[in-house]
Amino acid sequence: MEGSGSLATILWVLLLAIVSVVTVSRPTKAFRGHHLPLLTNELVYRLQNEHEHLSRHRHLAGRIESQNYRIQKRQNCTHNECASYLRSPQKIKLTSLQRREVERERSFITQLKCLENFERADPQILRREIVQLTPGQKTDILTYYRSYFQSAVSLPNIPKRSKRGLRLCPRQQTWDDLYLALTDDDELIQVVQFPETDDRQWYLNERCAQPTCNQVANCICKQTYRLVRALVIRYEGNEDDRVAEKYIKVYCCNAELI
Repeated sequence: MEGSGSLATILWVLLLAIVSVVTVSRPTKAFRGHHLPLLTNELVYRLQNEHEHLSRHRHLAGRIESQNYRIQKRQNCTHNECASYLRSPQKIKLTSLQRREVERERSFITQLKCLENFERADPQILRREIVQLTPGQKTDILTYYRSYFQSAVSLPNIPKRSKRGLRLCPRQQTWDDLYLALTDDDELIQVVQFPETDDRQWYLNERCAQPTCNQVANCICKQTYRLVRALVIRYEGNEDDRVAEKYIKVYCCNAELI
């Protein structure tokens, strides 16, 4: 860049020197008549073309350098600098009407939370929807948390038999669109579901098909759980954190030696 600028400057100085000599001096015999004007015009034309070429080159190089700087800055940006390129999830708050509905159902929430065998509760009770979300809340949730939801037709089929032979603990597996569940710290929550548009959160639940293990002595089949990420409605906690991402308990069947 700097070398190109220096060359242009030298050429312009040379042109001015030639024009000055021609102006103050008489033309020699070799340059009498029309030869000198033609030579001077040709030189001026070539110098002008060179100047325009260098100007375009500097302009283009400046744009490339500026673009490369922006790309490099975006790739190596800090958290604050990258904030403008990221879309942070929006805080979705419950309305006053929804909060009052939670308080009206507080006794039911407490009783269900304290059940000794929550996984054995009546399925109809666990499908109860305490908080009904508004259309605006639904739009925001599907915008920012779309990856949690899928339709029933997109679920993989559950194999009826194990391809690896006899299971140690046979189990009954079902895809469930849970509504009421417990978190990893036993907080009762409501899983966000939109059955009217088939946008639901599905979880593979398991129940032990028999109490004892196959072919292994002193072994029982025990109902336990695994933790799965879910988008939920909390009935407790901070008002700004009522719609949140939490780990919930999804039940499964495991073998255990006794």
